[in-house]
Amino acid sequence: MPAPLRRMLGSAFLLLGLAAPALAQGGLVTNPFASNYPSRPVRPAPATATPLVLPDAVDPRHAALPEGEARRRTCLERYRANRAAGTGNGGLRWTQKGGGYYAACNRRLAG
Repeated sequence: MPAPLRRMLGSAFLLLGLAAPALAQGGLVTNPFASNYPSRPVRPAPATATPLVLPDAVDPRHAALPEGEARRRTCLERYRANRAAGTGNGGLRWTQKGGGYYAACNRRLAG
């Protein structure tokens, strides 16, 4: 018997051997190696979303910096102040999929 065919038959017998106990109990096994755990841990939703508080203008201390860097530093300072106070971030993280605090703040300050 050729080696590739022998390997293929060996793999098939191995899979049948692994699936046999579940099949004997009446269960349907589609992939015996699949995990029952979610791929990523699910984060709980925040209990209550606080209102989103954004700066109105770029902080004068950062006026000498390039526009983008001045906006980033202004937004970061406000984000940290809101987080320390426990209010004002609207339940957003600094960056997150779909747009976080930085994306909203940068849009507001850019125009």
